[in-house]
Amino acid sequence: MKRTIWDKFASKLETIDDAPESHRAAFLNTLQPDDTIRLLVFGPANKTLGMNSPATLLAVTNNGWISVSGEEDEFVTSVRCNFADTLLLELTVVLLLGILKIDFKTEDGTQCVSIAFNMVTLNFYQEVIRLLLDGVEGVGANVLAAEDQTKLLENSLPAKSQGDVFKLKPSLERVMDTVYWLSIFGGRACWFQYELSPETILVLTERELVCISEEKIWRSSYKGNVGWVGHVITYFALSRLQEFRFEPASQSEKLKVEIRTRHGGRTLAIEFAREKECEVESFMKQIKEQQQTSIRFPDKTSNASL
Repeated sequence: MKRTIWDKFASKLETIDDAPESHRAAFLNTLQPDDTIRLLVFGPANKTLGMNSPATLLAVTNNGWISVSGEEDEFVTSVRCNFADTLLLELTVVLLLGILKIDFKTEDGTQCVSIAFNMVTLNFYQEVIRLLLDGVEGVGANVLAAEDQTKLLENSLPAKSQGDVFKLKPSLERVMDTVYWLSIFGGRACWFQYELSPETILVLTERELVCISEEKIWRSSYKGNVGWVGHVITYFALSRLQEFRFEPASQSEKLKVEIRTRHGGRTLAIEFAREKECEVESFMKQIKEQQQTSIRFPDKTSNASL
């Protein structure tokens, strides 16, 4: 692999020959004859904020994605998954640390691939997210002018949150609606309050539901547990949404969203203030209406295997 000043940061590879030998060999053993590579991103080992992530080669193909991780020139492990079995994507952003998690289903249950990277290279992994969401839906992205979104966000979100939506939503996607609420705190006494739910924005685009929450991320260090405020962004295609329901909690309400693939599913729980119930319910009903009216494309990978 060619060595450059950028060895500490992830990079897009023009060919698989640019990857370390161990990752290249494992990748070629996993690649299938009908796979066409759409994107290759190699990230070196990352040890930021207590995270210890191995070097990872991530590829998006026409059928799904392949991850090969491990120390360079040592033992590596590979994971292959098609779009039909990809559940959701989660992006955590804390200072200069980014973590991309891909949840997927197999016959053995839910599994997850986690990749840490420096935020300098966020645009590479946003491109990965866009291609994966496109693959799950079986369609291409729509290009829309940014000014089409401004008035909608100005009417529903604070200025800071508008910037978060523009930066963290799937690229080239049109925002259809948003719901926003501040952090919810509770406790038995006024002197003992704790956070029940973080500050959150639910974003509906033409093909995805995105949940952006501002949370305190804890990491262990030699000084003990240390916390930083960061964003956790969860993306999943509307075609994965099976059903949703509301459940009362002691001091709030819970929205439970079930997402499924052919091997099973997963339920996400989102807690929000009771006074937001009508707004959140209207938002979710709009999603169901959009699911029914949207044109669906056949998923050509539905019969593929891991």
